[in-house]
Amino acid sequence: MQPRNLATILLAGAALALAACDTEEVDTAAGEDTEEATTDPDDGGDPGEADAPDDADGTDEEPSFVEVDEAAPRFAFPDADPIELRTSGAAGGPWPVLEWETIDGAESYGVTLYAASGEVYWRWRGEDTEVRVGGFPEEPDPDAALAPRVEEDMTWDVVARDGAGSVIAQSGERPISP
Repeated sequence: MQPRNLATILLAGAALALAACDTEEVDTAAGEDTEEATTDPDDGGDPGEADAPDDADGTDEEPSFVEVDEAAPRFAFPDADPIELRTSGAAGGPWPVLEWETIDGAESYGVTLYAASGEVYWRWRGEDTEVRVGGFPEEPDPDAALAPRVEEDMTWDVVARDGAGSVIAQSGERPISP
């Protein structure tokens, strides 16, 4: 029997991976990483706020995007090595090129772009270690009404798969904005 779509396979694989690991340990690790990345107990600020660095001209003008550490992976695959994401999250325009490190033994990579709501917005799978959002070979004209595109603060992540399709490495989620 052939599966009807990739989403069914991915959901089944994620469910099996989560069932195979200690749920409490995964939840705790994700919470610690997220809290560390978004709060500073010394500043008394709200969770999710980050201190903006001074601009080059010495002003405290707030940039359009404040880069934070990566969050934990959405679904932690047991024994998966980490993937270093090379694209920063700052102002890459509507169709930034997403880039990550090469993983030994990887036959393919999967990229997922998440909307601010947390829902999957766009996916890509291929052999390259970079892809432009939307899968376009060149950046489209800025006035083009093409989608998908980064139009709001979003996040993205990458998984690496071996020849059998097993996840061998994964990144955490990284914020990105237009």
